[in-house]
Amino acid sequence: MHIFFNILKEGMIELAKENKPWQDHVELTTSIKLRATELAEKTIFLKKQNYYFLEKTEKEKVDKAIVDRFINISYANLDDFKSDLHHLIILFWDNRAKLSICYCSQGFKYGMCHHKYALEITLGTCAKLVRLAPAKKRGRKRKTASALILQPGEEEPKPPRKKVKKSARNKMRQK
Repeated sequence: MHIFFNILKEGMIELAKENKPWQDHVELTTSIKLRATELAEKTIFLKKQNYYFLEKTEKEKVDKAIVDRFINISYANLDDFKSDLHHLIILFWDNRAKLSICYCSQGFKYGMCHHKYALEITLGTCAKLVRLAPAKKRGRKRKTASALILQPGEEEPKPPRKKVKKSARNKMRQK
């Protein structure tokens, strides 16, 4: 503990020398909101007591046996516990405050991550972000570029003269 506190003290002194403001929270960017909305649509959270569990891959639901073993702490050795912990994302839901806490690295450091926001969207405390599709362009796509491309040092070509049809009267006047 003594070594830990000395390292912590040195780190705090180095941060004070840099004179940077402390970052105590993360602003919700649209990329975080979009990732959270996509995760909330998958509905892969597994609830056990006040905890919600996800796999790190975020592709499918977590095995219930792993969650039960993790909640009851019934491990034979420490390696099994580490491997389960590396495959799980754990979120705690406080029902009275209507807040969630995520224990992933981003959520643990800054208090906000896409897992936390996705859980809050799933439980209805936050609104999800709806991505609007851009309007389709009208007309057919161009298949080629313009035919005349000027080379350096060339003059711009003169447009061709319009041909005017000579009517029968004009022909007779000229004769």
